[in-house]
Amino acid sequence: GTPVILFNRATNEPNVSAVCADNLAGGRLAADVLLDSRHQRPGFVAGLQDTSTSQDRERGFIVRLRERGCTRVQRAQGHYTYESGYAAATDLLERDEPPDALFCANDIMALGAIDAIRAHGLRVGQDISVIGFDDIPMAAWGAYQLTTISQEVDTMIQRTIALMLDRIEKPDAPARIEHVSGRLILRTSVRGLTPTVNENGR
Repeated sequence: GTPVILFNRATNEPNVSAVCADNLAGGRLAADVLLDSRHQRPGFVAGLQDTSTSQDRERGFIVRLRERGCTRVQRAQGHYTYESGYAAATDLLERDEPPDALFCANDIMALGAIDAIRAHGLRVGQDISVIGFDDIPMAAWGAYQLTTISQEVDTMIQRTIALMLDRIEKPDAPARIEHVSGRLILRTSVRGLTPTVNENGR
């Protein structure tokens, strides 16, 4: 009987509210970026299998690719860690027809993927493009310059607090899930795009 509010996770359980990044929309946005920059063999590096964030990012990505006529998408399983991103990218790169672009379910895996790509003698943003999700500080490092989809964490926190206060005042109110749109941060890890700078100068 205790109201529960999840932050950046969602569930189908009744009476559980949530504030999340709009992961479906983020996946769709990543698909559009790669197709608009003329990539033809996209790949996806998944995060933990039982998390709504990875599931929704993958679903948005795959559905949007199919809507635009791209039906062959390679996939490798990661675990939201640098090491798993490196291993997943290595798996994809060593297949008979490796992808020409990767969308990784978070930035940490994308950084691992970038290092794996370089270890295979390929150029990031030229031979193969990489998109992450989160916009962590390391994404802006000169060694990576990762194109990514930001999570608007401050806005998510504000909405979570407002939702919490509302549930305290109205404990019997129905649960609700709120989605906060992210922003595309363009850097040099995707070919054919003009880099942008976010509000923090990164």
